[in-house]
Amino acid sequence: MATAASDDVAAKAEGIISHMNNDHKDSLAYLATHYGDLAKPLKPDQVLMTAIDKKHLEIVYTTAKGAAPAKGKAGTRTVSVPFYPHLAGYSEVRQRLVDLSEISEKVITTRKPVIVYRTPKLALHGLVLLAIAYFALRSDTLASHGLVQSLVPEARLAQWNDLRNNTLGGPAKMDKFIMSIVRTHVLEGALMGLVCYWKGASRLVALRWILTTVALGIPSWIAFFSLNSHSKALKRAIYIDADKKKK
Repeated sequence: MATAASDDVAAKAEGIISHMNNDHKDSLAYLATHYGDLAKPLKPDQVLMTAIDKKHLEIVYTTAKGAAPAKGKAGTRTVSVPFYPHLAGYSEVRQRLVDLSEISEKVITTRKPVIVYRTPKLALHGLVLLAIAYFALRSDTLASHGLVQSLVPEARLAQWNDLRNNTLGGPAKMDKFIMSIVRTHVLEGALMGLVCYWKGASRLVALRWILTTVALGIPSWIAFFSLNSHSKALKRAIYIDADKKKK
């Protein structure tokens, strides 16, 4: 009872709440979005301040289309915004609310998706196997090597040479084909660099994706967008913001 009686913020809560709900709904929307760890920013008509004391304030919000927020109403959720340090008294309310609102607005309006890198291992393993196959087919001496001739039947070696020289057109055509792939992959790597820059990836993450794209081509794009879709990347940014608020 003594604590409640000494909380002049709670004692004057009705006036503060009325003022915020009538004149500062945009600030409440930023606060609820930030402290509610929401990916999609709330609109002013989706939020309602319901309580405040020296330790925190409460905002209820709804994401249901056309519904008005109200405490205890089905589909309405509550966000608690803590005051650290606790308010010393009523005189600090205005400035603290202004400060928290400005921080929340900055976080929401400047938040960028977090781009990460993960090696597409299966595709890289496939690349290694293809490289081995290419150099084996490219070699003019492999089929005539004594060890190979002792392990592979002569008929199979004949098929091998036919594959090299007729089906694939010989080393010259294979080299030309590989060089066309290399040029395409280098171009794709440059495009990946632009995508990473546009999405705000760090230099190290961008470099790793560029090198992977130069090596793999299309599989790298598939891995990039499956890992860094806008929703996933934005959720990572929200989790980082949430961790910062806890510290």
